[in-house]
Amino acid sequence: MNTSLADFVRRYMGLRINNVDKRPTIMYNNWRPFGQRISDTLILSLAKVASKIGVSHFVIDAGWYTTKGNIGKEEVAWPSNLGDYIVDKTKFPNGLKPVFNEIRKMDWNRVCG
Repeated sequence: MNTSLADFVRRYMGLRINNVDKRPTIMYNNWRPFGQRISDTLILSLAKVASKIGVSHFVIDAGWYTTKGNIGKEEVAWPSNLGDYIVDKTKFPNGLKPVFNEIRKMDWNRVCG
């Protein structure tokens, strides 16, 4: 997706993608650029931009959780956090629900162009 979609758009659609009535589904996933280095403010900033440029699926992937044994520890390799899926309060102090609520308020039907 990181290269194939961009190559497809350049090769077959170019600038006319803005004139297509039914655009392809475009998904954004935070893992590739940020890994586990995320926070509530970063995710909201990314979602705001994504909603404005035509992204239709926004995924908050790994990096939001921790395990009981790792709560409060800094920089734990993400495989060590698999299993309990407890919201990491250092990254999301108010939990995920307020982040989800803000993302749902965004205009995800916006058409670029």
